[in-house]
Order: sequence, then C-alpha cells, then structure tokens
Amino acid sequence: MKKVIVIIVVLALSVMTLVSCGVPFMPKPGKTAAQQATVNTAGETVQAKPGKNDKPGVPVGKLEAWESYEIFQERKSDLVTTAMERMGEHEDLAFQMFRLMSVLSIDFVMLPAALMGQEEVNVVNAMRMMGTDVKYSKTGNSYVVEWLDKEGQGYKFETTYDPAKDGMSSVVNLGVDGKDTIYYDYIRTSYGYFAQIITNSDSEGGFPALALISIDANGGVIGMSTEKVQHAPLKGNESRDLPKSLPQWYEVDGKTFSALTAEGESYTYQLEP
Repeated sequence: MKKVIVIIVVLALSVMTLVSCGVPFMPKPGKTAAQQATVNTAGETVQAKPGKNDKPGVPVGKLEAWESYEIFQERKSDLVTTAMERMGEHEDLAFQMFRLMSVLSIDFVMLPAALMGQEEVNVVNAMRMMGTDVKYSKTGNSYVVEWLDKEGQGYKFETTYDPAKDGMSSVVNLGVDGKDTIYYDYIRTSYGYFAQIITNSDSEGGFPALALISIDANGGVIGMSTEKVQHAPLKGNESRDLPKSLPQWYEVDGKTFSALTAEGESYTYQLEP
C-alpha cells in the first residue's frame, strides 16, 4: 500500500501544478461542467454546454464521461468535507475525522476520469505530468490510459461509462505486478448517488479495503471496512443506508450528524444554530 500512497502524493502535486499553470482542459475543482463558462479544446475557446443539472436524482441527459465524473466527484467531496467539519466540532470525534481523509485523497488516483471523453491531445498532455509513454484509447464508452513513471514502472487506468445509468466503473492498476489495484464505481440512484471504492493490496496502509458512499440532497453516509471483498458491479438500487452495514460509518442528514466509530462508539448530535 505504500505504492498507493506515493502515487496519490504524486498525483496531488501534479494536479496543483496543472492548476497553477492554468492548463485549460483540466476540470476545475468545485465547478461542474454547467458552471464552466468556456472550455478550451486544442487551443480553441468554445462556449460550454448549458443546461447541465448536478442535483442528485434529476435526469441530466447525456453527459460526457468526464462531465459525469466531475459532477459526482463534487458531490462526494462536499459530503466528505462536511462530515469532517461536523466531526471537528465534536471533541470526541475530532481525531476520527482523519480517517475520512483517505476517502477524499484516494480521488487523486482517479485523475484520468476527469479527462475521459476529451480530445486525445488534451488527455495525453495532462497525463504526461504523471509520467512518460502515455497511451490513450477509446472503444465506445470504454477508455484506457497507460503510462510509465520515471522508473519505468507501468500503470493502467480503465473505465467504462454508462450514460443511460450515469454510472462509471473504473479499475486502477498501480504497477504491472497487479498487487495494488483500486476499483472505483459510482452510479445514479433514485435519491442521488451510490459509490464503492475497493482497495486490494498485499500490504497494509491507511486506506480502507472497502468504502461505501451514498449521497442525497441532505448529505449522505460514508461506511468503511478493513475486510477485503470481491468487486461486483453496482446496480443502481443500492439503499441509502447500505454503508451503515459496515463496521464504521459517518452520516450527514441535514443538521443531524451520526457516527459509529471503528471502536464501536456511536454518536448522534444536532448542529448548534
């Protein structure tokens, strides 16, 4: 798992570099496709597509893969950061919030998802921040990106986007040895979104083996487990409370915050007005 941590740090630094350099084709954090005033493609500035709605449970029509991921990722980030803020307001839970950082930071390995469906030149140029010998291919709604790090170690990102279900299923292989693999799936549901993140590794680290996340208009639930599981595709009928079936979970429901810690301690409290 040390490899996973190193890759995430490298990707995080690369994202900051891209933003500081003003790379135009990289989606900006905290902005959905609908909120982008313009999109620069191969050096030409064009007006962004209007009418995108990022509210969960509302049909958004046909989105590009990168647009769908951007909208989902913003909602997920909002949920995780809100949960961390709520935990920070309670002295007994303040230390626990660091456990949620892994669920947030692991998004850095999904950087290629923020590029899928864009022009090949843009994808290749962005991924060159990760390494060399970048290869990008597309077959229908399936995408593959491969690259080598400075030591010649190979990495592979594969994803399939289903526009009808507004869902994405990705596999990130952190090295050709196959010992560190991340499965990252999300799908729209009747209440918003449901996601699962499965981390398979022979070594121990700070990332849960399984994270289940449900997102609705009032917040959502984040569940975590250290038990290894086999990957299975999402169907879109997963319940909002399914993450609560895991040994550790954190819930934001409007002004109510609830949690079950890894130590088995439960908390429920209302935010002060």
